[in-house]
Amino acid sequence: MMLAAHEIDVALVKRAMRKTADAVVERSARMKADQTEFDRVTRSVFADPIAEGRRFFAAHGFVPVNHTYVISGDLHRERPWVALNVYKAMLAAKRHAERHLMASIPLSLVFREEYLARTREALGDDPFPYGLEPNRAVLQTVIDYSHEQGLTTEKAAVEDLFVPSVVEWAEMAQG
Repeated sequence: MMLAAHEIDVALVKRAMRKTADAVVERSARMKADQTEFDRVTRSVFADPIAEGRRFFAAHGFVPVNHTYVISGDLHRERPWVALNVYKAMLAAKRHAERHLMASIPLSLVFREEYLARTREALGDDPFPYGLEPNRAVLQTVIDYSHEQGLTTEKAAVEDLFVPSVVEWAEMAQG
């Protein structure tokens, strides 16, 4: 295992290296991590991740993005309705998940209602907002870092990351 051997410094491994799960190292190989190796390399970067999360949110006003969806330009030109339909479907899925949130928290978490209350206290009722305006700060941060790190040759405008019909529909739906 490269982490345990100090061949690499960091990797997202916690879920992939669970004792009972196969860890995908690359598409052509599979390995199992033994518990000793797993324990050596899986620890939080922060002594108190909840306190760090609160601090980050208070300082920046957002939870970092960890998922997004992208539609190719070719598909959008051929079928311009796809982007808006995908956005509406994602909103419907989010509403469904929000309605069933408490039922999805395991009963074995004795303080499940309290965890949810503390999360809402720290991050508000919607820590993962959809749309351009609620995500402007995080998107600008991604744009800035992408340019700073040489991933993009020029900085895009936040508005250019979205299909206009999605932005217009989202603004009408909120207003």
